[in-house]
Amino acid sequence: YWVATDGSDSNNGVSSNTPFATPQKAVTLSALAPGDTIYIRGGIYLLNTQVKPGKTATVTNPIRMWAYPGEKPVFDGQWGETGTDGNFLVFSNNSHVVVDGITIQRFADQYGNGTIDLYNGQGPVDDITIQNVTMLDNGSHPAQDHHIYIAAGVTNVTIRNNTLIRAAGSAIQSYHGPATTGLKIYNNVLIGGKLNCSQSTKNSCSTSATQHWGL
Repeated sequence: YWVATDGSDSNNGVSSNTPFATPQKAVTLSALAPGDTIYIRGGIYLLNTQVKPGKTATVTNPIRMWAYPGEKPVFDGQWGETGTDGNFLVFSNNSHVVVDGITIQRFADQYGNGTIDLYNGQGPVDDITIQNVTMLDNGSHPAQDHHIYIAAGVTNVTIRNNTLIRAAGSAIQSYHGPATTGLKIYNNVLIGGKLNCSQSTKNSCSTSATQHWGL
Protein backbone atom coordinates (compact mmCIF):
# COMPACT_ATOMS: atom_id res chain seq x y z
CA TYR A 1 0.00 0.00 0.00
CA TRP A 2 1.07 3.58 -0.65
CA VAL A 3 0.76 6.95 1.11
CA ALA A 4 1.72 10.26 -0.50
CA THR A 5 1.25 13.97 0.11
CA ASP A 6 -0.78 14.26 -3.12
CA GLY A 7 -2.89 11.19 -2.33
CA SER A 8 -6.49 10.85 -1.21
CA ASP A 9 -8.03 8.60 1.41
CA SER A 10 -10.78 7.87 -1.11
CA ASN A 11 -8.18 6.11 -3.29
CA ASN A 12 -7.58 2.38 -2.97
CA GLY A 13 -3.91 2.85 -2.00
CA VAL A 14 -2.76 -0.23 -3.88
CA SER A 15 -0.33 1.51 -6.25
CA SER A 16 1.94 4.53 -6.40
CA ASN A 17 -0.61 6.10 -8.79
CA THR A 18 -3.51 5.77 -6.31
CA PRO A 19 -1.98 6.49 -2.87
CA PHE A 20 -3.73 7.31 0.35
CA ALA A 21 -3.19 10.75 1.88
CA THR A 22 -2.75 9.60 5.50
CA PRO A 23 -0.99 6.69 7.18
CA GLN A 24 -4.03 6.22 9.43
CA LYS A 25 -6.07 5.11 6.43
CA ALA A 26 -3.45 2.52 5.53
CA VAL A 27 -2.83 1.06 9.01
CA THR A 28 -6.55 0.52 9.67
CA LEU A 29 -7.39 -0.89 6.24
CA SER A 30 -9.49 -4.03 6.55
CA ALA A 31 -7.49 -5.72 3.78
CA LEU A 32 -4.12 -5.04 5.44
CA ALA A 33 -2.51 -8.41 6.13
CA PRO A 34 0.63 -9.87 7.75
CA GLY A 35 3.60 -9.30 5.49
CA ASP A 36 2.19 -6.16 3.86
CA THR A 37 4.31 -3.03 3.47
CA ILE A 38 2.99 0.53 3.61
CA TYR A 39 5.33 2.71 1.56
CA ILE A 40 5.32 6.39 2.51
CA ARG A 41 6.51 8.76 -0.18
CA GLY A 42 8.65 11.80 0.57
CA GLY A 43 7.33 15.23 1.53
CA ILE A 44 5.83 17.01 4.54
CA TYR A 45 2.63 15.66 6.06
CA LEU A 46 0.83 18.14 8.32
CA LEU A 47 -1.17 15.85 10.60
CA ASN A 48 -4.18 16.61 12.75
CA THR A 49 -4.94 13.04 13.86
CA GLN A 50 -3.10 10.26 15.61
CA VAL A 51 -1.99 7.13 13.79
CA LYS A 52 -3.29 4.01 15.58
CA PRO A 53 -2.51 0.69 13.86
CA GLY A 54 -5.50 -1.62 13.90
CA LYS A 55 -3.89 -4.92 12.95
CA THR A 56 -1.68 -7.61 14.44
CA ALA A 57 0.71 -9.53 12.18
CA THR A 58 3.18 -12.37 12.85
CA VAL A 59 6.85 -12.67 13.79
CA THR A 60 7.82 -13.98 10.35
CA ASN A 61 5.49 -11.62 8.47
CA PRO A 62 5.33 -8.23 10.20
CA ILE A 63 3.47 -5.22 8.87
CA ARG A 64 5.96 -2.61 7.70
CA MET A 65 5.48 1.16 7.72
CA TRP A 66 8.45 2.29 5.64
CA ALA A 67 9.79 5.40 3.99
CA TYR A 68 9.96 4.76 0.28
CA PRO A 69 13.63 4.07 -0.58
CA GLY A 70 15.58 7.25 -1.27
CA GLU A 71 12.79 9.56 -0.08
CA LYS A 72 12.19 11.46 3.18
CA PRO A 73 8.66 11.58 4.57
CA VAL A 74 8.29 14.14 7.39
CA PHE A 75 5.30 14.03 9.75
CA ASP A 76 4.79 17.45 11.32
CA GLY A 77 2.35 17.88 14.21
CA GLN A 78 2.82 21.67 14.35
CA TRP A 79 2.50 21.43 18.17
CA GLY A 80 -1.24 21.03 17.88
CA GLU A 81 -1.83 24.19 15.88
CA THR A 82 -4.18 22.28 13.56
CA GLY A 83 -5.73 20.07 16.22
CA THR A 84 -3.30 17.14 16.39
CA ASP A 85 -4.36 14.85 19.20
CA GLY A 86 -1.01 14.89 20.98
CA ASN A 87 0.84 11.73 20.06
CA PHE A 88 1.79 10.72 16.54
CA LEU A 89 1.90 6.90 16.58
CA VAL A 90 0.10 4.84 19.25
CA PHE A 91 0.46 1.08 19.69
CA SER A 92 -2.09 -0.63 21.94
CA ASN A 93 -3.26 -4.15 21.08
CA ASN A 94 -0.89 -4.35 18.09
CA SER A 95 2.02 -6.70 17.49
CA HIS A 96 4.72 -7.39 14.89
CA VAL A 97 5.14 -3.97 13.25
CA VAL A 98 8.28 -2.35 11.80
CA VAL A 99 8.55 1.46 11.45
CA ASP A 100 11.47 2.53 9.27
CA GLY A 101 12.98 5.71 7.86
CA ILE A 102 10.43 8.42 8.68
CA THR A 103 10.93 11.81 10.38
CA ILE A 104 8.56 12.91 13.18
CA GLN A 105 8.65 16.47 14.46
CA ARG A 106 6.76 19.12 16.48
CA PHE A 107 4.12 16.97 18.16
CA ALA A 108 2.81 18.44 21.40
CA ASP A 109 2.17 14.97 22.92
CA GLN A 110 -0.44 14.20 25.54
CA TYR A 111 0.84 15.00 29.01
CA GLY A 112 3.00 12.16 30.30
CA ASN A 113 3.09 10.17 27.05
CA GLY A 114 5.24 9.87 23.97
CA THR A 115 5.21 10.93 20.36
CA ILE A 116 5.52 7.21 19.67
CA ASP A 117 3.53 5.54 22.45
CA LEU A 118 3.61 1.81 23.19
CA TYR A 119 1.12 0.94 25.89
CA ASN A 120 -0.30 -2.46 26.78
CA GLY A 121 -3.61 -0.97 27.88
CA GLN A 122 -6.11 -2.35 25.39
CA GLY A 123 -4.31 -5.59 24.56
CA PRO A 124 -0.83 -7.06 23.98
CA VAL A 125 1.87 -4.95 22.36
CA ASP A 126 4.67 -7.27 21.23
CA ASP A 127 7.52 -7.28 18.70
CA ILE A 128 7.63 -3.63 17.60
CA THR A 129 10.73 -2.33 15.78
CA ILE A 130 11.52 1.38 15.38
CA GLN A 131 14.54 1.95 13.17
CA ASN A 132 16.24 4.61 11.04
CA VAL A 133 13.78 7.19 12.38
CA THR A 134 14.53 10.86 13.09
CA MET A 135 12.55 12.61 15.85
CA LEU A 136 13.00 16.23 16.88
CA ASP A 137 11.31 18.95 18.94
CA ASN A 138 8.49 16.83 20.32
CA GLY A 139 6.61 17.59 23.55
CA SER A 140 5.55 20.73 25.32
CA HIS A 141 5.61 19.89 29.05
CA PRO A 142 8.80 19.84 31.13
CA ALA A 143 10.04 16.32 31.90
CA GLN A 144 6.73 14.67 30.96
CA ASP A 145 6.62 14.34 27.16
CA HIS A 146 8.93 11.87 25.47
CA HIS A 147 9.95 10.92 21.95
CA ILE A 148 9.37 7.19 22.58
CA TYR A 149 7.40 5.96 25.60
CA ILE A 150 7.07 2.27 26.49
CA ALA A 151 4.73 1.27 29.32
CA ALA A 152 2.87 -1.45 31.18
CA GLY A 153 3.85 -4.90 30.04
CA VAL A 154 4.99 -4.22 26.47
CA THR A 155 7.29 -7.00 25.19
CA ASN A 156 10.07 -7.38 22.63
CA VAL A 157 10.70 -3.84 21.42
CA THR A 158 13.74 -3.01 19.28
CA ILE A 159 14.85 0.64 18.95
CA ARG A 160 17.90 0.96 16.69
CA ASN A 161 19.73 3.30 14.34
CA ASN A 162 17.56 6.31 15.19
CA THR A 163 18.44 9.99 15.71
CA LEU A 164 16.40 11.50 18.55
CA ILE A 165 16.80 15.26 19.03
CA ARG A 166 15.31 17.58 21.68
CA ALA A 167 12.41 15.99 23.55
CA ALA A 168 10.72 17.77 26.45
CA GLY A 169 11.32 14.77 28.73
CA SER A 170 13.27 11.70 27.57
CA ALA A 171 14.42 10.62 24.17
CA ILE A 172 13.37 7.09 25.24
CA GLN A 173 11.48 6.19 28.41
CA SER A 174 10.32 2.81 29.73
CA TYR A 175 8.09 3.15 32.79
CA HIS A 176 5.21 1.65 34.83
CA GLY A 177 4.53 -1.94 35.78
CA PRO A 178 4.47 -4.65 34.78
CA ALA A 179 7.96 -4.05 33.47
CA THR A 180 8.83 -4.08 29.79
CA THR A 181 10.69 -7.25 28.78
CA GLY A 182 12.77 -8.01 25.73
CA LEU A 183 13.74 -4.37 25.19
CA LYS A 184 16.72 -3.82 22.88
CA ILE A 185 18.11 -0.30 22.38
CA TYR A 186 21.27 0.18 20.35
CA ASN A 187 23.08 2.35 17.78
CA ASN A 188 20.93 5.41 18.47
CA VAL A 189 22.08 9.03 18.67
CA LEU A 190 20.37 11.08 21.40
CA ILE A 191 20.83 14.87 21.31
CA GLY A 192 19.46 17.16 24.01
CA GLY A 193 18.77 20.88 24.13
CA LYS A 194 15.95 23.38 24.41
CA LEU A 195 12.99 22.77 22.11
CA ASN A 196 12.48 25.16 19.19
CA CYS A 197 8.81 25.86 19.88
CA SER A 198 8.54 29.59 20.47
CA GLN A 199 6.38 30.03 17.35
CA SER A 200 3.65 27.76 18.70
CA THR A 201 0.61 29.68 19.97
CA LYS A 202 -1.75 26.82 20.89
CA ASN A 203 0.71 24.50 22.65
CA SER A 204 3.72 26.63 23.42
CA CYS A 205 6.42 24.89 25.38
CA SER A 206 7.05 25.49 29.02
CA THR A 207 10.03 27.73 29.61
CA SER A 208 11.79 24.68 31.08
CA ALA A 209 11.05 22.36 28.13
CA THR A 210 14.62 21.21 27.73
CA GLN A 211 15.36 17.52 27.30
CA HIS A 212 15.77 16.13 30.81
CA TRP A 213 17.12 12.65 30.03
CA GLY A 214 18.41 10.72 27.07
CA LEU A 215 17.35 7.25 28.18
